[in-house]
Amino acid sequence: MVEEHQLSLSLAQIKALIRALEECGVDSGAPLTELEHFRSTQMVTAAKSVYLLLQAKRQRIEGAK
Repeated sequence: MVEEHQLSLSLAQIKALIRALEECGVDSGAPLTELEHFRSTQMVTAAKSVYLLLQAKRQRIEGAK
């Protein structure tokens, strides 16, 4: 079963997290880079999921302005 959690983050925090994940290669499409930072495929999958959620949340916040 999957549990969902709501995060209360400011736009600045969301942008910082997105940048940090990008610096770890989450959006690079290079599996070796991703594994180098996260050390397991499960962590890579989790990081990619969080990255996509943060991107969507950022777009919703910026679109609401």
